[in-house]
Amino acid sequence: MDEATIQRLMEAAITATQRSNTQHVQTLRKPDLPVFDKNNVEIWIRRVEAAYTRVNCTSPALKFAHLDSKFEVNADPIIDGFLFGEATEDSWKDFLDYLRTRHG
Repeated sequence: MDEATIQRLMEAAITATQRSNTQHVQTLRKPDLPVFDKNNVEIWIRRVEAAYTRVNCTSPALKFAHLDSKFEVNADPIIDGFLFGEATEDSWKDFLDYLRTRHG
C-alpha cells in the first residue's frame, strides 16, 4: 500500500471511532423522568416510556435503576421488589401492570 492509501484508511478508522464513541455517549444520557403521579398513572407511564425512548434506554435493569429515586423506599414492598429485584422484560411489564392496577 502506498502512503496516501494508508493515510486515508487511518483517517477513516479515526472518524468511525469518533462516531461510535459519540453514539455511545448519547445512549448513556440520563432520562429526564417525571415525579411519580399516582393520580395519573397512565400519563406518568407514557411520559416515562417517552423519556426512555429519547435517550435510547431499552434495558429493564437501567429502567428500574433510573426509577429508584422516584419512589419512596418502604412505601410499597411490591414496588421495592420490582425496583431491587430481577430486571427482565417480563418484570418491567409486570411492574407497569402493577402500577396500573394499584393506582389506575
